[in-house]
Amino acid sequence: MSDSKEAKLKEIRETRRRLRDEVRSEYRKQTLAGITTALALVIALAWQDTIKLAAQSVLTFLGISSDGIISKLIGAIIITVLAATALVILSRWANKLSSKEK
Repeated sequence: MSDSKEAKLKEIRETRRRLRDEVRSEYRKQTLAGITTALALVIALAWQDTIKLAAQSVLTFLGISSDGIISKLIGAIIITVLAATALVILSRWANKLSSKEK
């Protein structure tokens, strides 16, 4: 075989290997993301009753009946604000950790 054909074959093999490695890496990332999401759902379900009870306690403390749609709406808003606050805090914490690693 000529040198140019061998070089071309070597280039093709290298490209194929690189693409295979990229696909494997992306597959691992997506699989990890799916597993992480599933575990987050399990955690959320585990906390669901506790969070609902806490929201009902806050509504009761505020003198709002916990039976109607308005109380459910207010409870959802309270939970959303608390969750968003927690996400902001966790995001800042993660950013501090990543900046320390650099």
